[in-house]
Amino acid sequence: MKRDPSERRPPPLSPELARSVAVNNTIIVAVGNFATLEFVRSWAYHVRKQGKCRPAWHVVPACLHTKAAVLMLSGRASTAGYTNWLVGATDSDFGHALVSEGIPAFAL
Repeated sequence: MKRDPSERRPPPLSPELARSVAVNNTIIVAVGNFATLEFVRSWAYHVRKQGKCRPAWHVVPACLHTKAAVLMLSGRASTAGYTNWLVGATDSDFGHALVSEGIPAFAL
């Protein structure tokens, strides 16, 4: 199915985009493709709800089998949840879905 070129796509990752969401120079990044959309929807829901920050770098092992690696960096969260996060889209259909659902994204 061809998409209308005027449809919104996520922007490429840039220093400006990263700075726009960073908290204390820190961002949380998840990367996926259209096959991982359900996982990323769930992940985004929980990241938005999370109100506490776990310090240190870590890769979430449970995510590795879903073809979506999640690198979480230490940072601060508001009481409403994390705000310093983005999802990298490896294909255009995934990017379109993220933008359509209001999930902060960038194109790879």
